[in-house]
Amino acid sequence: MTRPALGYIPAIDGMRALAVLAVMIYHLRPAFLPGGFLGVDVFFVISGFVVSGALPPDGAGSLRQLIGLFYARRAARILPALYVVVLATTLAAALFIPESWLSGVSTHTAQGALRGYSNFVLANNEGDYFAPRTDYNPFTHTWSLGVEEQFYLLFPFLFQHFLIGRRALSASLFGVAGVISVLWAATHATSNPIGNFYLIFGRFWELSLGVLAYQAGAWPRLPRVAANLAAAALLISLAQGGTTPWPGSLLPCAATALLLVAMRSSPAGLLSRLLAAPSALYLGRRSYSLYLWHWPIYVLFRWTIGLETAAAALLAPALTLVLAHASYTWIEAPPRRAIAITRIRPRTALAAAALLVIIGGPVQQALWRSRATIGLTAPARHPAAWYPDAHLDLPGSCRVAVGRVSVASGLGFNFGRTHCPPPPAVSAAATVPTLFVLGDSHAGAYTNLITRFVWHTGSPARLYIRGGCALLGTKPEDETSCAVFNQAALADITRSARSNDILFLPALRIPRIADQFVLYGVDSAIARNEGPDQQAWRTRNMVDAIIKLRPLTTLGLRIILETPKPEFPSPTFRCADWFNRTNPICGGGHTLPHATLDRLAAPVLQQFLALSTQLPGIRSWNPTRLLCPNKTCNAYAPDGSPLFFDGDHLSAAGNALLEPDFEAFVAISK
Repeated sequence: MTRPALGYIPAIDGMRALAVLAVMIYHLRPAFLPGGFLGVDVFFVISGFVVSGALPPDGAGSLRQLIGLFYARRAARILPALYVVVLATTLAAALFIPESWLSGVSTHTAQGALRGYSNFVLANNEGDYFAPRTDYNPFTHTWSLGVEEQFYLLFPFLFQHFLIGRRALSASLFGVAGVISVLWAATHATSNPIGNFYLIFGRFWELSLGVLAYQAGAWPRLPRVAANLAAAALLISLAQGGTTPWPGSLLPCAATALLLVAMRSSPAGLLSRLLAAPSALYLGRRSYSLYLWHWPIYVLFRWTIGLETAAAALLAPALTLVLAHASYTWIEAPPRRAIAITRIRPRTALAAAALLVIIGGPVQQALWRSRATIGLTAPARHPAAWYPDAHLDLPGSCRVAVGRVSVASGLGFNFGRTHCPPPPAVSAAATVPTLFVLGDSHAGAYTNLITRFVWHTGSPARLYIRGGCALLGTKPEDETSCAVFNQAALADITRSARSNDILFLPALRIPRIADQFVLYGVDSAIARNEGPDQQAWRTRNMVDAIIKLRPLTTLGLRIILETPKPEFPSPTFRCADWFNRTNPICGGGHTLPHATLDRLAAPVLQQFLALSTQLPGIRSWNPTRLLCPNKTCNAYAPDGSPLFFDGDHLSAAGNALLEPDFEAFVAISK
């Protein structure tokens, strides 16, 4: 049985233009179009519709030939432009984006983008699509391509029945799969919202809806009022938004499907003519390239000059349009035309796609590895001064080996000297104490100091880290998981420790003035620090710390608390170069009056004093004496080296400054 070819429907390109503009506006200024992210859902429905019409109108040929042709066309449509954008973005990221917590997922997302599984990488990330860290990942948007590529793995096997006349069977298969996907989306909307957003399981129904809209092409023409209502529903959804994919995507996807049926059945209608306006056709034909390029450009702006100003908000979309036009003209369109007029056999196209996959990964890895040599950021040029966990080049043959330790819901590391003679200050018969370090990310920021301490003293060390979790810290984001981590770490210390060992408890103990992606301000930090919630938390935290630390003091451990370190109004590493110093994130500067720090630290010091009366053997080490010896604290040392990596975490240079003082403090606290 044969069916008429779909042919070109100009209004579909108009719908693509609407969808991509919605996404671009939302990513630029979410407040301008709160539901603009639903443009991706619109794309999914359109994709299911269009790929259904991209196959030959008859069922001639074997399933193998059908699959070969389908994947050849999909590869020609998707891969060339995708690979160019991903590799170009990787190069730009190596040049302008320093390695940090804020960019920590970018490398893995980029690798997944070339192989069709970046949505799984992002689904396993701690933050969702709307979390700050995704805004600084130039590959976040490739999640939707991963969803489409995974849909294509099943599509030809379900659609083949439609080609050979078993239309009811094909529609039933897509319908059942779509219903299962809807149920998955509904049941995981609250239990796993991140996976629900990114993974194919909660999105399959959207593409299936497009397929079913295509298969319904033989239906009678939709009444004009139905098409108009569908258009209105779509526009309302884009303006208002909703929880996606359930239930917020139901209305825009259903409206898109109805519009596709209407565009096909009434190509000369008013709505079709409006969507087929020249400007809409221009943007719609370039919608894929616009989608590919807009997000990396926006993210690179965020990392460099910023995206907050009106000038940047105009320049970024303009640059996107230029690159999208070039990409469409010279990269996207030629292979599509070649496949369409059969100048290239499917086998040849698939071989070319396989070659892209084979060479793309190594090229990308080479670009990432080159960051240390071609990177233009200060941390890339001087990693030994910026990164507290960077390789430490110690003199002589003596080295410090670092190994992983299993800790529930956190990270653990062992530090020990290798190939070293006994330190001169310690006799061979003496027993050196073990240094245990437990805390949040600020404990991890002492990696350089711990390494130096182990190398100098011969003491082994064990480091336990979980971000946002610390004894006597600010309120954890997740008290339950923090309690599990702290309990596991303290149990391990109790099993391993001996009398005279050291437990060092560094932490973020005053509210942040600036994070790596946002400025809170000094006034906000003071208000939060002196507010009733923080005071109530300190009271509860104090009781909890006494309960947890008392058994360790009974064992004879020496417990060292770190008094609050300076904090700064801007993240240092994001403001260290000529191309990012004017970024609005740097507006707070890198200094803080010592008096402000004293005010922020006062409640914590009172807490420490009260704790020391309850638990003998606790002492407080004050790194601020060296980090801020003057009336104004500065994130940079007088010689220009950074003392802090961001607004509150120490740099490697800060570690090097503090280690001799910490070593002396440990020695006199015996």
